Amino acid sequence: DLNPIVRRKTKITMKDLKDGVTFETAIRQLKEWINDKEYVLCVWSDNDIREIKRNCQYHKMDDTWIDNYLDIQIEASNFFELPKGKQMGLKNAIERLDMKVDKRLHRALVDAYYTGKVFREIRKG
Repeated sequence: DLNPIVRRKTKITMKDLKDGVTFETAIRQLKEWINDKEYVLCVWSDNDIREIKRNCQYHKMDDTWIDNYLDIQIEASNFFELPKGKQMGLKNAIERLDMKVDKRLHRALVDAYYTGKVFREIRKG
C-alpha cells in the first residue's frame, strides 16, 4: 500500500501506480540509461537519495552508485544566502526566480524538470 504521507503530499493513488514498473525495474533502467558514463544525480534534498538507498538495500541491490549526487536544495539555499541550516522548498525557489509553474509539483518528473530549471538559473547567477 502507498504510504499515507506520500499519498497526502503527492495526491498519487494506487490506481495511478497500476501501470508503473517495479522498483527493481526502474532502478535497472536508470542504471542502463546512465550506462557507466560520468554522471551526477541532481536532486532536491537528499530525502529521495536516502529512500532510494533504503529500497535498494531492501531489494538487495547495489546502492553505491547513488552516492554521486548534488543536492540542488543546498545549492539554492546558498545562492539565496539563507542562514546556515535553513533550506527552501522547490516551490519557493521557483517563485524567487520568477519562473512560471504550469504543472503540479510533488510529481517525480515535474519536480525533476523544475529542479533542473532552478539549477540552470542559479548557476547562471
